[in-house]
Amino acid sequence: MTDIGKANLAALIKQAQTEKTPLEIIGHGSKRFLGGTPLGHQLSTTSYAGITKYEPSELYITARAGTTIVEVEEVLAKQRQYLPFEPPRIYLRQTGEQGGETFQGAGTIGGMIATALSGPASLSQGGIRDFVLGVSMINANGEELHFGGQVMKNVAGYDVSRLLTGSMGVLGVISEVSLKVLPKPQATTTVSIDSTPSLAIENINIWLGQPLPINASVIEPEQQVIRLSGSPANVKRGVQVLAEQVKPANLSIWQAEQALTYWQSLRDQQHHFFQDAMFKIDQTLPQPMNLWRITLPSTTGYINWEGEQLVEKGGGQRWLLTSLPTESLRQEVAKYGGFATLYRSADKSPGVFNPLPKPNARWQKALQDTFDPYRIFNRGRMYPD
Repeated sequence: MTDIGKANLAALIKQAQTEKTPLEIIGHGSKRFLGGTPLGHQLSTTSYAGITKYEPSELYITARAGTTIVEVEEVLAKQRQYLPFEPPRIYLRQTGEQGGETFQGAGTIGGMIATALSGPASLSQGGIRDFVLGVSMINANGEELHFGGQVMKNVAGYDVSRLLTGSMGVLGVISEVSLKVLPKPQATTTVSIDSTPSLAIENINIWLGQPLPINASVIEPEQQVIRLSGSPANVKRGVQVLAEQVKPANLSIWQAEQALTYWQSLRDQQHHFFQDAMFKIDQTLPQPMNLWRITLPSTTGYINWEGEQLVEKGGGQRWLLTSLPTESLRQEVAKYGGFATLYRSADKSPGVFNPLPKPNARWQKALQDTFDPYRIFNRGRMYPD
C-alpha cells in the first residue's frame, strides 16, 4: 500500500496511467466489502486529511478526502451542527497481539462520497447527493479538477460533483469535498408501534403525507420504530397524532438513551439484523446466504420474500438476507420497478450491481473514457472488467 500526501499523489497517478497499471483507491477500507474486488496496487488517501474550511454561519464545511467522518462530526457538534444524511461509520474489528479486539477505521470523507451510503434520516433529509456542494478530484492524467463550489446554486451543464457521489472511485481520486450542513434539531422523540410489516408500510406512507415531523422510520418483523425531530411543540404534537391513529397500548415512547443507541446501531450497521447477516454469510451452509439492499417505490406493499427483512426509509429501502438465486430475485424486484444490490456476499461472481440498460452503459463508458480511458481507477469495483 502506498500512503502519500497530495504533493506526490498526482505524480503517482500519472505514472500509473503511463504504465497502464490499475490502482485501488482506499481510505480506511471500512466499505471495501461493497462492490467487486478491484485490481491493482492500493493507493491510500488517509494521509491527505484535514478540514480546510468551516463556516458555521454559512452552513458548509470543506474537508480533504482522508479526513475521518468522526473528526468532521466532532467539529460540527461543537456548533450544534451535523451531517443530516447520517453516513454509516463502519468500524473494522481487529484482533490485537494479546488476543483482545479493537475497532479501527469508521470511514473517510472520500469513501463516504464514493459509496454514497446514507443512514436512517435520509428518509426526510435526503441523501448525500443533496448535500454535496463541490468536489475536487484527480483524473488519470494527474490533473486536479474542481467542480461545484461552497454554496447551493443552479448548475449550468453537467453537475459532475454529484456525479462523483456514488461513483465507487471509477472516475478518479476524490481529493476534497465541500458539504452543506444543518443545525441539530431542537427536539427528538422516538416511538415504537406494535405492528405487522404490511400494516407498518401502509401506515408510514399515510403519515409521511401528513404534516408530521417524521425524521426516520424502521420496520422490523413485529414493530415499527419512528423518530420525530424538529421544534419541541411540533414533535410533541406529532407523537399525539400518532397515538390517536393507533391503539394507545400499541405505542411506546422511548427513553433518550435507548433511542440514541438504537439509531446509532442502525446507522452504523451494528443492529442485530446486520450482525446476524454477517454471521450467516460467513457460515458454510447448504445454501449460501446473501445480504441484498433493495430499492423500491416506497408505496410498494410488503413482499414476503424467503429470508429475513428489515425495511427502512418509508418502505423505499429493504434489506433482505436470503439464499434466493440472484437472477430470480432481480427479476422479481424489477417487476415492482426497483433494483437490487448484492451488499454483502461470500460470492460476488453474479455481479454486485444491477446490469445497466444499454443507453446507461454507453453513458458510463463515455464518462470513463473521458476521465480514465485506460481504466486504472478501481477496475472491477463497479462492474466486472
